[in-house]
Order: sequence, then C-alpha cells, then structure tokens
Amino acid sequence: MTSRRHLLRRGIGLAAAGSVAGLAGCNDTTARDTESETDGGPTSYTEWLFDPSNRDLTDVQFGYTDVAGLLETDAFAKADAMRDAYRDVFGERFDIESVAYSLTVDRLFVLSGEFDGSTIAADRGLEDDGRYGEFDVYTGAPGGFAFAATDEYLVAATDPAGRERGPQAALESAIDAANGDGDRFVDENDEFSRLVAELPPGAIVSGSVARETEVEIGGTDPRVGVGSSQRFAGDRLTTVGVIRYTDEAAADAADLEVAADDFPGERADLVAIEREGRTVTVTFDTAPADVTLNLP
Repeated sequence: MTSRRHLLRRGIGLAAAGSVAGLAGCNDTTARDTESETDGGPTSYTEWLFDPSNRDLTDVQFGYTDVAGLLETDAFAKADAMRDAYRDVFGERFDIESVAYSLTVDRLFVLSGEFDGSTIAADRGLEDDGRYGEFDVYTGAPGGFAFAATDEYLVAATDPAGRERGPQAALESAIDAANGDGDRFVDENDEFSRLVAELPPGAIVSGSVARETEVEIGGTDPRVGVGSSQRFAGDRLTTVGVIRYTDEAAADAADLEVAADDFPGERADLVAIEREGRTVTVTFDTAPADVTLNLP
C-alpha cells in the first residue's frame, strides 16, 4: 500500500485528504478533541505539535501569538522589535502585516496569513526542494533553516538544534499532524493537554511541558509544565501563569512566592496566587512594556 506521506511528497493535494489550507472551525480549549480543526485560536498549536517520542528532548515548547491583533493594539510597544525579528529570519522583504497569527510548535514556527515562499527563499538563499502535498518546500545547507509554504501557511524550521531527523522531516511531521495523519502530542501526553486547558486565552500564550519529570528521572524538580497567557487590558498587561506539579503533595509543598518568580513582574504587580489540586496559578498586572514575545 502506498503511504500517505509518499503521496504527499509526490505533490498530491491535501484537499484529497483534508487540506490544511481549508481548515476552519470553533476554538476548543479543552485540548483533547482530536477532531477539532486548526482555527487560529490560542490552542491552535495543539493541531500542529506532533508526538516527539522518537526524539531526544527533555521538554516540548508551545505558543501562540495574535500578530495582527498586537499590531492593532495601541498599548503594544514592541512592534518594531517584532518586525525586525521576523525579517532577521524570513528576509528583509518580509511583511509582518501579512501574518494573522503565529504558533510555536516545539522547534518549529507556524505562520498563518498570506505568503510568497519564493521571495522568502530568494532572500534567505534557499532552493526549491519539491512539494509536500500543497506545500512548497525550501531548503539550504543540510540541517539548516528550511520552510514549507502555501499561500496561507508557512511552517519554518527556525532552530535546527536537537533535530535528529532533519528539518525537512520535522516540517513533514507538523503538516501530517495538522492534517490528522500524524500522532499529535496533545493526544499522547495528558500533562500537556491539562496544562493547555488550564491556560486562559490571551494575545500571547507560551509554555513548555516535560517529556519526563525530573522526579521520574531521579531529579528534584517536581514541575510537569509551566505556561503563561498575556493580554492587554487598556494601558495594562495582565499575565496569568500556570504551573502543573507531579502531584498534589508537590503543589502543597511549593513555595508560592518562589513559584511566582517563574513569570515576569515585580512583587508589587502580583494580583493573586492560587493553588488548586496540582495546579498553581499566578496573576500579574504590569506595564505593557513587560510583554514577553514569542519570536522565531
């Protein structure tokens, strides 16, 4: 039987088996519905984040940024820094206004918007390396920066470090996950699913979850995962940080003041610290300049 990955490499369209470009639906923050579709909501990274069980990783990173929304927010003062960071990665002609939202998918970066892959490839000195389904793939030096793009999505291997299978294989795995053909991390790791469900929606969401806890491998860190959600409210920035512990005893034993140090903000900015079961939630109200960006 011909594998679906083989068909995709031959360029048979994703429309025949669930096109990424046609994905649409309602946001589901439970993070457990495997039938849900990529919709641009704060948990969209769960659709692209593939199971990394065959890779030597200690933790898995995730994130969401409402790029278009931030650029329209008067209190957002880091637009120039964000624009420069994108151009450093995608070339001087890259227009950040073409991006609707971005996702951190472990060591990949997924953009939704309108893109011309050939322009980015020319600016970065990459070559056309064929197609994977509806995606044009561009690569350069072995193991280096690579990306795959349609008119609506761009999936980039911006950090080659720790990618044993190579950047192109990682790109293909993310595309497969988004199409429902690959194993998604959210379906394989309950701790990741629970951490995602605890995070409130925000303009910027980020975090990491351990593949194995430090306790399981003989260490002393009882944290399973850490995440944060940032949103602008008038002239203030509210950050909600969430820490998941290995068990309720570890959460009960946690020094909440020390736990608060995992997130930006001064003691005077601390609004609340709450502990429920295995979860500690920290809320800060700070100046907009304190915003922490997810950058490629």
